[in-house]
Amino acid sequence: MASTVIKRDELLKKIKADFRSRDSAYDAKRDTASLRLANLGLLVNAHFQPVSEQILLEAQWLINYTDDWPRAAATLDRLQSSLGIPQQPLAQDVDGSWGPGYREWYRKLEPTVDALQRDEIAGQTLLPLAFMKRLEEPSFVISYLDGLRTSRIRQTGRNNRDELGAVTTALSQLIFKPQLQDVLKKHPELKFNVSPELAKAYTDHIFEKMQNADTGYWGPSYTFPDGTIDVQDLSFTFHVVHYYEQNASKGVVPKLDKIGLTTLATRDFQYPNGWRPGALGSKPCFSDHHDYDVVTLFKNAWQGIDEAVHQQARPELQKLLNWCLTTSLQGDQFAPSDGMTTVDSYYYGVRFLEVVGFWKPAGAFWPQGPLQVPPGAPQPPTLARRFLDKFVNGGVDDGSESAQETKRVLNAALASA
Repeated sequence: MASTVIKRDELLKKIKADFRSRDSAYDAKRDTASLRLANLGLLVNAHFQPVSEQILLEAQWLINYTDDWPRAAATLDRLQSSLGIPQQPLAQDVDGSWGPGYREWYRKLEPTVDALQRDEIAGQTLLPLAFMKRLEEPSFVISYLDGLRTSRIRQTGRNNRDELGAVTTALSQLIFKPQLQDVLKKHPELKFNVSPELAKAYTDHIFEKMQNADTGYWGPSYTFPDGTIDVQDLSFTFHVVHYYEQNASKGVVPKLDKIGLTTLATRDFQYPNGWRPGALGSKPCFSDHHDYDVVTLFKNAWQGIDEAVHQQARPELQKLLNWCLTTSLQGDQFAPSDGMTTVDSYYYGVRFLEVVGFWKPAGAFWPQGPLQVPPGAPQPPTLARRFLDKFVNGGVDDGSESAQETKRVLNAALASA
């Protein structure tokens, strides 16, 4: 497979060409469905209507990743009908998932894994995770991942990227995160077990079969008329590295030197194939979410890349810190990104500042010393107190894992001041 890094616009051209080869009216049908989705989306209150939000996200996936227009239209109809229910408590469904708005089974994984990490499940009566039972079987998992790895859009009318990313993210959390292992052990009524055999099979597969040998990255593959390519994906790679590092006993991620080089090489590429939220030169220049991914990858790869690369990377990371503290930071909050909750905006900004060494400069991952705080930016203790007050007393805290992590970082920043 070709493994040269690829830009997002080049990839999208190939993907759209494959969809158009199946249906000359592809663009018109997609535009019509997208317009209806956008109009209905304006009516969804995600805080009070989480089920409607799930239906909306499933419709968005169908429109962006498939050409199944009858199913997309039916999902939009379902979304429109759901808007008549103003209050929609999000509880565990009969199949064990926290995804009652989803019909596509894999889309139930993310809200379920998130729910298992919320404090309030400790006092709930929990049902078995029946919908994901087959993920206990190593042979199924490997076969499933192999089937998703390469999209053949001209044959199937489906781009597998979203599904592959969701499944690997869920499995990486279930297998690598100690706190999730603890939840599964404390709640045998969930009836889901991560066996040593599953953990080994999954770990071996993602490192030996799914990691690109040249770039060190993970990502989807595509078979186009001119050949099959591996695509470097910042999101995929971050999730594997980030969750794997949370269980240090498992060892070190392979090819960290190549991960560092690829991350640097894609600094001007558009996400998810690089750092930028949009094309180079567009506004905003950066995103706290993507910047957190980038700096986490560099943290893990730093010892494996040589000094010449360090010298190229540090000025780029300084740009991210400057942007975060002078542009994204707006009083007691960060500028929200499209589709991001208020809690997530805090989480990504606070975590980026943690990894880059702002809260505790002596703990920065580079031996050359901390980056420079831009003139006029608040000092770490001042900003931590400001955030905590807003987070706890301003009604931002929603009890999620992201909220818990945000408070942990801010309390640690104050404790070390």
